[in-house]
Amino acid sequence: MIITKRAYARAGFVGNPSDGYHGKTLAFTIGDYCAEVVLYESPELSFSPSSQDHAVFDSLDHLLDDVRRTGYYGGIRLLKAATKSFAEYCAESSIQLPRRNFTVRYGTSIPRQVGLGGSSAIVTAVMRALMEFFEIRIPEQVLPNVVLGAARPRPLRAPRSCAAAARLRGVSDGPGRGELDRPPQGQGALRPGRPEGGRHHG
Repeated sequence: MIITKRAYARAGFVGNPSDGYHGKTLAFTIGDYCAEVVLYESPELSFSPSSQDHAVFDSLDHLLDDVRRTGYYGGIRLLKAATKSFAEYCAESSIQLPRRNFTVRYGTSIPRQVGLGGSSAIVTAVMRALMEFFEIRIPEQVLPNVVLGAARPRPLRAPRSCAAAARLRGVSDGPGRGELDRPPQGQGALRPGRPEGGRHHG
């Protein structure tokens, strides 16, 4: 089964899903530009790059032209973010997903960085494809928030168990390393060459 979904460009007239209008918007879709996603079952879960995910270039001029047109980031990150947001919604809604892997390919004709919702269109198309693939329905009034959560992912948290996180919290990781950034309670910061609780003796 091959699933193809599209989401069209949109031009906002009033409001934005994340601004002071509390999600109320007035916008227009533009049928000349769209993002298209193709999803099909496969042995492994895979995201296929498109022309916006170039890593090999004919020349330096080719690289510069590509960056000017599409920026530094391609669409693979959006495919991953959309899939993650979909899975998290299902988990939070107590929806058990079957163990099925798939491949996602995408393409888009929406101009980048001009306010036409290119990233949101890719995420929306992925969501629609995943809903059909897993036979899951996300209510229309909920779907925009799920899409927004994928298009603007939350920052990652450092693992609490790693040594780097411990040092950030001021915990020593061994003799002579990872000194505490702040003095113990009840003591002031010590200055170099000045013993605690006394006058410096030359």
